Amino acid sequence: MAIVAKKQLIYFFLSNFIVYITGMGLFPILPLYAGEFGATPAMVGFYMALIYVAITVGSLAVGWIPPTVSRKLLFVVVGAIGAPAILLLGQVAGFWQLVLLTAVVWFSGGFATSTIGLYTGLIAEEGGRGRSFSIMFLARPMAGIFGGALVTWLLSWGSYQPTFITLSAIWMIMPIIGLISLPDLRNQKINKAQRDRAPQASPAAGSEKIQMGWQFYILMVMLLLATTAAYSARLGISLSLIELDFDAAAAASIAIASSLFTLPIVTLIGTLSDRLGRYRFLLVGSLMTTAGSAILLLATQLWQFWLAGGLLLASMTVTAAVASAMGTDLLSTRALGRGLPWLNAMTWLAGV
Repeated sequence: MAIVAKKQLIYFFLSNFIVYITGMGLFPILPLYAGEFGATPAMVGFYMALIYVAITVGSLAVGWIPPTVSRKLLFVVVGAIGAPAILLLGQVAGFWQLVLLTAVVWFSGGFATSTIGLYTGLIAEEGGRGRSFSIMFLARPMAGIFGGALVTWLLSWGSYQPTFITLSAIWMIMPIIGLISLPDLRNQKINKAQRDRAPQASPAAGSEKIQMGWQFYILMVMLLLATTAAYSARLGISLSLIELDFDAAAAASIAIASSLFTLPIVTLIGTLSDRLGRYRFLLVGSLMTTAGSAILLLATQLWQFWLAGGLLLASMTVTAAVASAMGTDLLSTRALGRGLPWLNAMTWLAGV
């Protein structure tokens, strides 16, 4: 991989990490925060579903950007909107203000990660796409470790406000990175390898319908079903912990153990998929969900929940990374800008 591509991948990883450290740090405390504004359990359930809808819409929006509009500019602008929205979360006076601002943040995050996924597809070499996407998706488990620890430490001060101020400042780094690192596809200020894969307008002023192929649509359905199964099983972990009277510290330890378990597996499988093919490692991801679910059915001890949680998080991360690499392999030059955002959106749609 060229040095410039490696440098850009580092920037892309950092952008993803900032989004995920904010999202994964805030997500567990949002139901508690909503409760301070009188939200009922039903209202909190609506709230959680809505923010998944917001991140799904943000992901899909990237695929509908006209070729005459700069994706770099939109990444910076939409990303920058997230910072004041996070800051204002600490100033809300009612539940519906909280819902609206959180939706803005999650939309911004979906737009950012989907854009980064597209750029990763553009710069990744044909024989190294699995490795490149696995690096991008490593931001999730790493953010799970650091985001949870950071928010826990900030909340130890006894107030939500320092948390929102700190995360807002961290988020603002992301659009700055975009301004520095993202090439402007509209003006094609990119190297030859990127230019060969950059989405272009059709000769007929973009009126020709983009075809993504039946294999890509099957891949989308596979990703949606596999990720939905993993999300459902991870919800089962929370329900089982409640039933067995485990405390919050045990739940936190599962999140950390799952992330540590996932890091080496995703890196290894992403690299192997470049050498041995994508299909078999999509199957490996599904088998990990099956194994994690089976362990969960019998789990009564903490280490069993660590193992089940690790397998499920690894399954979600591996499946998303390998599917993104495979989608990049399948898509034509013109379809890349439409198809990769759809793949990114499938992982969030599964959460809904």
